[in-house]
Amino acid sequence: MVVRNARFIAHLGDWAYDAAIALNVWIARFRRLVGLPYWSFSAWAKLQVKRAVNFIGEFQRVVADEARRHHVDGVVCGHIHHAVIEDIDGITYINTGDWVESCTAVVEHFDGRMELIRWQGSAVSRPSAPTLVPIALLPQGRREKRTPAAA
Repeated sequence: MVVRNARFIAHLGDWAYDAAIALNVWIARFRRLVGLPYWSFSAWAKLQVKRAVNFIGEFQRVVADEARRHHVDGVVCGHIHHAVIEDIDGITYINTGDWVESCTAVVEHFDGRMELIRWQGSAVSRPSAPTLVPIALLPQGRREKRTPAAA
């Protein structure tokens, strides 16, 4: 799925893997030189990435489950994950991202639409207004309010 829809991620992963293997060779040489046993940096890095991806996926699932349990349409979170607006089994999951690193935020329009925006300005102050560019928009059809299920 990633290779088909986001080829740059596949290329980035390929480059990172090659870099980890190269670094692994130098770490192994150094460890051998100082009498330490073999340790695989590339295997360690791969495990760390896998754990991070699993943590994020599990966090989103748990938050969506809690939202469903409380009979709400969705949740808004932020900071620790990438910015996204997505549907998780009928629950709208919105993550603002991290303003410091990704310069993203979520705005609510007067008509109730939620939109993910990214700051496109520079750190230098300019007389003109900075540009905020929409990067995701919650579909209009998700505005209906749910009624709690009868107990």
